[in-house]
Amino acid sequence: MMFFLIGFSIIVVDSINLSGMPDSFFLHLNEDITGFFEVAFTENHIYVSQIYPIERKTYIFSFDKKGKFENFLSSQGEAPEKYGFFMWDLKFFNNKLYIFSGSKVLVYTEDGKFLKSSLLIHTPNVCEEASCVKNNWIIWGESWDFVKGKYLTENCVSEYDSLFNHIDSYFKPKLSSKYLNNGLLTACFCGCSGDGKLYLVNRPNPEIFVVDIQKRKMIKKLRLRIPGFKKGKLANRKRWKAEGKMSDTEKYIEAVLDWTKTFSFITNIVYTSGFLYLCYRDWQKDGLVYYLVKIDTNGKTLSKTGAPGNLIGSEKNLLIFSTSPHTLLVCKVEDNE
Repeated sequence: MMFFLIGFSIIVVDSINLSGMPDSFFLHLNEDITGFFEVAFTENHIYVSQIYPIERKTYIFSFDKKGKFENFLSSQGEAPEKYGFFMWDLKFFNNKLYIFSGSKVLVYTEDGKFLKSSLLIHTPNVCEEASCVKNNWIIWGESWDFVKGKYLTENCVSEYDSLFNHIDSYFKPKLSSKYLNNGLLTACFCGCSGDGKLYLVNRPNPEIFVVDIQKRKMIKKLRLRIPGFKKGKLANRKRWKAEGKMSDTEKYIEAVLDWTKTFSFITNIVYTSGFLYLCYRDWQKDGLVYYLVKIDTNGKTLSKTGAPGNLIGSEKNLLIFSTSPHTLLVCKVEDNE
């Protein structure tokens, strides 16, 4: 099939170099395994979480808007209530910073004062991201059950009120059994909320599940056609187990990195200005290459271009990319004439 795409340009509005951290720490913003870091922007600060897999610790650093290091917000064991290895999201909402870790959410003021914590019940097995929609919190991720030697999907969207009381859990995605029964789930989800809908992406394959938040159900499934996108291959989990990589964190991460080099991997999707912007990466001979794809809400691919780095989020109508271990680019998108 021929693809005729209208091009667009990514224009850098601001470049932020994060600097001034203590020598005992390193910061690496473009790790190939998603979830190694999270970034939250406010009018005055940039908060960055960094996971150190060997230490199995998470640290959170505060920078001013020019990228100069300010201080530690907190780190594992130093907060009023510790959070652990799987700190999976940071969100700034109503002048408060929300730290999502495992099945807890910790709430801080903008200057780092601890306010409270809440226990989250009925979360997905592996939470990916949280978003506040009309004063309710929506959490989505990867959820499954293992029955009679097979993986079965469970509800992977959970909704909470403003005090994090559980309201409902819903949406069981229908996924190919070759992924579910492989023993290593490759279909974890990333997504974004906008216009009252969630757009949940199957990372190894270009398809989007559209979930209506008000109706609390999937309303359609979009199969994307992206030129040059290589669909996902199964991981050789049995071989990893035989080689002892499943029980060794460092070797396991290395094995996952090697495996993900064999296919295009969706790293993020954001909704802004009425369109979806999907970022994916490919391993090529000269290294890691990122692409940004513009998609309408009906799943039609409108345009594609090379991206300066990994898309890590959006601020208002601007896109945020991580381009090097310490650099963030704030960009706008313009269609070519």
